[in-house]
Amino acid sequence: MGTVLQLRKRLAKQPVIIDFPEIELRNYGGDEDCQSWLEMRSECYSGPTASAKSWTAADFGREFLSRGWWNPESMWFATSGEGAAATEIGSVTLSSAGSYRLQWLMVRPDCRRQGVGRALVVAAERRCWELGGREIELETLDQWTAATSLYRSLGYV
Repeated sequence: MGTVLQLRKRLAKQPVIIDFPEIELRNYGGDEDCQSWLEMRSECYSGPTASAKSWTAADFGREFLSRGWWNPESMWFATSGEGAAATEIGSVTLSSAGSYRLQWLMVRPDCRRQGVGRALVVAAERRCWELGGREIELETLDQWTAATSLYRSLGYV
């Protein structure tokens, strides 16, 4: 399976939201977003390191909605396109149970290396700052080299 890496970053100043004209960031909005998130999870976490079990809305509820720290303003979706053609291409969550943690960063494979992950992480860092947090942490696997490279390029050690 790979080694779990625990990375953290000190926030020395308020993060500046990155503006990508083709990417819109928005917060969790309800049941439709649950389904979109589940579809992204299936697509983004497939392969040899993925869980064998598909997730359901009940799993999503246990992971997020039932948690004491849950707040819809702490889950972001990156979308591409407009109106009915808008598609969710990435997501991240910031938990705040004792410390601030990035969780479940995912970007659809065909949308990677276009700034989506960076924009999502910066949005979560900004929320952490607004809530008074000055340090943010995360866990990833060392074999997820693209994710690890992204985090390190953003200052996580």
